Amino acid sequence: MKDPRQKEDPSSAVELGRWMGRREAFALIAGRCSAAEAQSLRRLKDSREYLLVSRSWGEFCTTHLGISRRHVDRMLGYLTELGPEYFVMAQITHVTVDEYRAIAPHVTQEGLQWEGAPIALIPENSAQLAEGVKGLLSQERPVKPKAQPRVEEDPTTALLQRVKASLEALRALPATLSYDQKNALAQYLSDMRQETARLGLVWR
Repeated sequence: MKDPRQKEDPSSAVELGRWMGRREAFALIAGRCSAAEAQSLRRLKDSREYLLVSRSWGEFCTTHLGISRRHVDRMLGYLTELGPEYFVMAQITHVTVDEYRAIAPHVTQEGLQWEGAPIALIPENSAQLAEGVKGLLSQERPVKPKAQPRVEEDPTTALLQRVKASLEALRALPATLSYDQKNALAQYLSDMRQETARLGLVWR
């Protein structure tokens, strides 16, 4: 069976070489990439043109991109799930994946829909886009109620509750305790009797 890498399409080889020559601008290593870069990577993967220079997709990612296949595939997954607009927003506003998912219904090809008008997804609008993202996130993410200050519990009340719980647990014990278990339980009860006697309590 002929190695698919030997089926070199000159035009594909030239295009692949041109793309790899520009990979210094490829920002996946920094955790972000442009929509065009992600779409180019998806086309390379789907067309298997990477076989012209590597034996596998994983080797191509590691050797020629300097990052793991898992990382690249995760980016391509975002492209499929969120569309190219996510990559534009991520580059301009540094929005996270989870944040983008929350505001995704407000993002269209015209831009970020905020206060009744779209904000074009271009670097010149970075301040407006950041403000819009912040505003939308405050709407999409309900404010968590402030934790109520903890009221210090009366130690005697807390002790009585624990003793009551212990009594209920004691009643639930099976009658088939081992000899060692019975001895241990008897010792605990004896110690408890001594401590309660110290408090002036009389066992009935």
